[in-house]
Amino acid sequence: DAQTVPCYPVQGRRGQPAASMWNRPPTSPGSKAMFSGSCEFEAWATELQHHLDALSRRLVLEQRRSAALAKQNELLRQELKLWFPHALPPRKTRAGIQRGWMETPESKKEMQDASVGCIDTSRLSPLGHDQKEICRHSALEQWVLAVDDRQHFLEQLSTRFMDEVHFLLKDASPAVQADRECVLAACRKFGTALADANITLKADKEVVMAAVQQDGWALQFAERLKADKEVAMAAVQHDGWALQFADNTLRMDKEVAMTAMQQDGWALQFADDALKADKEVVMAAVQQHGPSLEFADNTLKADNEVVMAATTSKGSSFQFADDSLKADRAFVLACVAMNGSALEFAHDMLKTDKEIVMAATASEPCSLKFAKGDLCQDPECLKAAERLKGIYKW
Repeated sequence: DAQTVPCYPVQGRRGQPAASMWNRPPTSPGSKAMFSGSCEFEAWATELQHHLDALSRRLVLEQRRSAALAKQNELLRQELKLWFPHALPPRKTRAGIQRGWMETPESKKEMQDASVGCIDTSRLSPLGHDQKEICRHSALEQWVLAVDDRQHFLEQLSTRFMDEVHFLLKDASPAVQADRECVLAACRKFGTALADANITLKADKEVVMAAVQQDGWALQFAERLKADKEVAMAAVQHDGWALQFADNTLRMDKEVAMTAMQQDGWALQFADDALKADKEVVMAAVQQHGPSLEFADNTLKADNEVVMAATTSKGSSFQFADDSLKADRAFVLACVAMNGSALEFAHDMLKTDKEIVMAATASEPCSLKFAKGDLCQDPECLKAAERLKGIYKW
C-alpha cells in the first residue's frame, strides 16, 4: 500500500493493540485520524480550548498589572522632576542598575558615594558631557534605591525583637549601613549591631555612646574611640567586663577601673597590674564579687581586711587567700563566723578545732561536713546544726 509508512512500534492508545499501529496512515497533530472516535477528538478539543482560555485570562491580568506599574512609575517620575530640574533617564530595575554600575568603571566611585548620599561632582570634570549625564543619572537612581532601602529598614526595625536587629543590619545594603539615623536607631535597640555599621559611623561618638549604653560589649567595635574616657566609662557602667576592650591607657585609669569593679568584680582580671595591687580597687572588686580575689596582687591576698571582705561576699573566696591566713586561728574563726563555708579551705588542723567548727555551723549548718575527726558526729555540733536548719541528717 503506497499510503502506509514504516514506523517504530509504540504502545496503543486506550488499550488498542500495538500491532494495529504499524499500518496506520501518517496523521497531523490534532487531526481526527489520531483518535479512534469523534468523542475522543471532541474531548481533546474541549481541553485545548480550556487551556487557551486560561492563558488568555492570565495575559489580560498581566497587561493590567503592567499598566498599573507603568502608571505608578510615571507618577514617581513626575514627583522626582519636581525635586530635580534635569531630565530623568529611563527607569531601570535594581538588577539593571547594579549591572550598569559594574560595567562603568569610571563612574564606580560616584555611584558608591551616591549610595550614601554624598556625590563629589569634582570627580566628573575629566569626563565628557554625555558621560557626566550618565553618571549623574546613575547616581540619582542609586539615591532613590538608598531612600527606599532606608525606609524599609526603619519599618522592619520597629517590628523586630532585640536579638534580630543584629542580623537586620548585617543583611542591609551598604547605604543603610552607612546611614547615621538607621545605625543610631539599631544601636539604641541592640548595641552590638555597631559591628555591621559603616567604618565612619564606628568613629561617630554619638552612635558609639548609644551602642555602649545599650550593651557595654559594643565597645570592642569602636576602634577609634576605645581610648575615649567618656565612652569607656559608659561601657563599664553597663557591663564591667567591657573594661577588656578599653585602651590600655584607660585600664590604668583608677576612675574607670573603680566604675568597672562596682558593676562587676570579675573585671579586676582586665585591670592593669598596678591597679591589681591597689587596695581600694581590689576592695571594690571583692565586695561586689568575692572570688575576684583570685586576680588581686599576692600582697593583698595576705591582707586581713581584703580577704575578710571577699569571704563575707562568698565563702569560697577564702581559697584564694594566702596560706598564712588559712592557718591563722583567730582570723579563720572570724571568717567562718561571717561565712561558714570558708571552713572548707581552712588549714586541716583548724578543721578539728571545735570552737571554729561550732562558729562555722552557727553561720551555715551545712559547713559541718567540712569538719575533721569526730566533730561530724559530735552531739553538740549536730544539735546546733539541727536547731539552725530544722531537720539536719547526716
